[in-house]
Amino acid sequence: MAESDLKDLSVEELTARLTKLKQEMLEMRIQATGGKLDKPHRLRLARREVARIMTWLSRHQQTKKQGS
Repeated sequence: MAESDLKDLSVEELTARLTKLKQEMLEMRIQATGGKLDKPHRLRLARREVARIMTWLSRHQQTKKQGS
């Protein structure tokens, strides 16, 4: 998901997406430990998307505080 797509989503949608990604990452790590992970690059992509979402949420909170 690109950063421009993140701007279109609400905070609740981003939080839900973050939770879903973290659950997927857990499942992928378990599969990787057992050697059954088919596409290991997806773990890296998920980690980067989590970072993007967390960064966007952090920026959103900072702008919200400054606006108050």
